[in-house]
Amino acid sequence: HILPKLTLNLGLRYEFQPYPREINGRAEFFDFTTGTEVIAGHGVRPEIVDPDYNNFAPRVGLAYQVDKNTVIRAGGGIYYSTDNANELQFEIVGAPFYSSQTLNSDATRPTISLSNLFPAAGVGASFNPFTLNPRSRTPYVSQWTFDIQHTFAGNNFVELGYSGSTAQKLPQRYNPDSGYQDPTDTIPLSQREPYPQFNGFILFSNNDGWASYQAFTARYEHRFHSGLYLLGAYTLQKALDIGNTDDFSMISADFKIY
Repeated sequence: HILPKLTLNLGLRYEFQPYPREINGRAEFFDFTTGTEVIAGHGVRPEIVDPDYNNFAPRVGLAYQVDKNTVIRAGGGIYYSTDNANELQFEIVGAPFYSSQTLNSDATRPTISLSNLFPAAGVGASFNPFTLNPRSRTPYVSQWTFDIQHTFAGNNFVELGYSGSTAQKLPQRYNPDSGYQDPTDTIPLSQREPYPQFNGFILFSNNDGWASYQAFTARYEHRFHSGLYLLGAYTLQKALDIGNTDDFSMISADFKIY
């Protein structure tokens, strides 16, 4: 208690979760600067993604009694996300640990059997690399609330509140190898792709997403002497974001613009 009518709660949480390491070093990422695959532990740390040491999560809450029938409550905090294990695939879908092969047999005289089902690695193989940002940071959400609660006429209670949140550094996927816009419509697509050897598709995972939520809430309660209970609630809310993790797998790297 800070004052007889004021209660304040403060807290601080620290979270550190290093990025998983493939035990045999069979992980890679695509370096957009050199246009080549970089193997874990060879020019990049074994975990590929740099550790994020600054995940401090403060919390604050307060309650203030205006009078015997009215209370104001408020609070806020920062909350960090855990790793999205599904994104670990972006460390292995690329040479030399992954390739895609199409095997065609003779329709009238089969040439593929269980004994020779898989040809030697690299024969007819191709791939479109999945990759990730080695400097991705931990996603987090900032949340806050403010409420006024009031009782009147004995068995009546009303509450008006506001709550909001913003989420930062959310996982996003997009294609940085898509061709740039050509206003003249004369330049071939292959010449507008940064890495034409991959036929216009590289799936990139990067923690640069964003979301926002704002809401006004109202609640009314009434208790009857017979034990009956009446509750009414109303919420006016607005949510904005730039899409979830899987929304933009096939579109332009400039999806935030277009």
